[in-house]
Amino acid sequence: MRIRRKRLTESTASVAPENTNAQPPDTFLADLVDLRRALHQRALFLAQDRTAAEDLLQETLERALQSRDRFREGSNLGAWVFSIMRNLFIDGRRRRAIRARLEQKAFWLGEPAPAPRDAERDEDGGHPECGRVDAGPTEGETVTPLDVITSADVDAAVAMLSPAQQEIFTLAYGVRLSYREIAAKLGIPPSTTGTRLLRVRAKVRRRLESVYEQRCRDRFI
Repeated sequence: MRIRRKRLTESTASVAPENTNAQPPDTFLADLVDLRRALHQRALFLAQDRTAAEDLLQETLERALQSRDRFREGSNLGAWVFSIMRNLFIDGRRRRAIRARLEQKAFWLGEPAPAPRDAERDEDGGHPECGRVDAGPTEGETVTPLDVITSADVDAAVAMLSPAQQEIFTLAYGVRLSYREIAAKLGIPPSTTGTRLLRVRAKVRRRLESVYEQRCRDRFI
């Protein structure tokens, strides 16, 4: 007897070969987004101002994205980003402090608010430039009043005022009260406040001009 054998065909699902070179998924952006709330809280703590905190947060996120190639995979992303925020905050405070000193010097010398390298104004009654310091065979750098006068010079000039003049100076430029607030505190009319402040400013400015001229002579004699 002939026995017929049926051919059985088994369909098996194809299995893709394992890719041993596959890279792990990039979670940097997702992890950074997850840190946003904590970063915002830290920015508020540092800046103590909502608008400034939002600016600091945005700058931190942008810097982190720009510098992501410096982040070591497997290390603490939160600590790394918080470090970026802290450095940005410190740098911002340093820039504001430098600008405040320049603005203070510019104010007392009658200069416009800096740009640190403002052009000198010889022709319209401004302060002439001190001169040029050679930085190379064909290159020179103009030395302006903002380069010569320091915040310590301003403090020394104010210290030479009478006690009453120092008081009105402090109220106006230290506490930053308005003329009306100063007048109310000192019991004088606002117009008198303005007149006294003009005199104080003129005295301090004359003192700073004298310091500036002397340092110009010392520099180039």
